[in-house]
Amino acid sequence: MIVRWRWLTPIAIGACALAAVGCGTNAGSSGTTNTTPTSAQGDPHFPRGSSVGSGIDPAPAIAATVRQAAAAAGCTVRAFPPEATQFQPDRTLHVETEPTYHQSLPPASGLHYPVWADWGVYDKPIPFRFQVHNLEHGGIVIHLGKALSAQARQQIQDLWSASPAYMLVVPEDFAKFPADAVVVTSWQRWLVCKPFDAKGLAAIRVFRDTYRGTGPEYAPAINSGEGDATPGLPTPRIKDPDT
Repeated sequence: MIVRWRWLTPIAIGACALAAVGCGTNAGSSGTTNTTPTSAQGDPHFPRGSSVGSGIDPAPAIAATVRQAAAAAGCTVRAFPPEATQFQPDRTLHVETEPTYHQSLPPASGLHYPVWADWGVYDKPIPFRFQVHNLEHGGIVIHLGKALSAQARQQIQDLWSASPAYMLVVPEDFAKFPADAVVVTSWQRWLVCKPFDAKGLAAIRVFRDTYRGTGPEYAPAINSGEGDATPGLPTPRIKDPDT
């Protein structure tokens, strides 16, 4: 859970200071929510406090507004138990191997690599070990099925462009991922729109606005500064311009 300072660039450290947070601070196991600094109110690049406790707590609640938006769009929403139930000896969920995920694919929590992916739109899949670290930071990952139309992909990109903070847009091609679906993950939650159509955009927007910046680690929406030097980690086709 605690970000290793060696992974943070000077810009990242400055952003943490500006947010009046320590990038290694997280909500306690009781699920206590951190208070957003006054200077960050309304800024989607700053965290809002954990909605999932410490990150190894039971399946969280789904907000009524999210359930309603999902139902209106013909999508489904679900919360998951934690993929990992205890921290590593260093009190993080960081490992430098490829974890195995059982609760869901794409995963919505669990052990993960110490480096997270740069925020933005990708044209290659991001290995799960990096994606999950983004979720820990409060990220929202939009996973695209390989059969989605060019129009649908552009609609998703336009949604991202309007408010890209804390967001990854990633194609998925693993065998069990439905080709006509869009799946949106946050820590221990997901939204599934299958088959995806334009009605799903409203549900994705509500899911994003409800859960981004509410992961178990209290971290602003910044890049690690290590992406280009990390084996196996692709770079975004379009980066969040503010990271």
